[in-house]
Amino acid sequence: MVDTINIAGFECRLKPSARRRTVCIRIADDGVPELLVPALMPESEVRSVAEKYRDWIIVHCDKRREVNASRAAFTLSVGDKVRCLGGVRTITEHSNSTVGYDETAFYLPRGLDSERLRRAVIQIYKLLAKNHITQRVSELAEQMKLEPMSVKINAARSHWATCSKRDTLNFTWYSIMADPRAIDYIIIHELCHMWEFNHSARFWALVGRWCPEYQYWKQYLNNLWHEIQLENWD
Repeated sequence: MVDTINIAGFECRLKPSARRRTVCIRIADDGVPELLVPALMPESEVRSVAEKYRDWIIVHCDKRREVNASRAAFTLSVGDKVRCLGGVRTITEHSNSTVGYDETAFYLPRGLDSERLRRAVIQIYKLLAKNHITQRVSELAEQMKLEPMSVKINAARSHWATCSKRDTLNFTWYSIMADPRAIDYIIIHELCHMWEFNHSARFWALVGRWCPEYQYWKQYLNNLWHEIQLENWD
């Protein structure tokens, strides 16, 4: 099997696997379309399937180029404003060697280059996320008469939060950029999975009971996630 095929002017990488039975198309982080294909599928058949998704490939490659260009141009400097708990904080230098924050600013040591400054901002985000989310999980879980096993903060870029079958709740630190009411929705969503480990009608009825405006906050978070994807926090 060849390594690439040309679809709509794009060189698409082929990723054969003996385990696959169908063709899956995705856009890799570098903007190149990838076709996950059964190892023994003839090239002509792969091409035939891929051609059906010509328009999809064009649209999503354009979107990936937009994201990559935006991420490449993303920088942080002293004086910039960053999202936090539905508002903004100003990145500010101070004479201390440690990071700090209040309701108006993120305070960083003087003289940090752009990469160290970005890491320092992320450090503050993680501290805020741990403090705020842990407290709200405790308060909301008590109201809902639930007892999660643990609460963890991670750096996931594909979802806001997860709930494991062992009732461990995991939240991405990016959550702290959202409005506190949206964070409450994220927490309630995961707590409801302790009752219903699915997204059935019963699950959403539970979410609606504890967060009647959940549909609004779902859309709000979708919009925010799109904005975050255009920034380079990795």
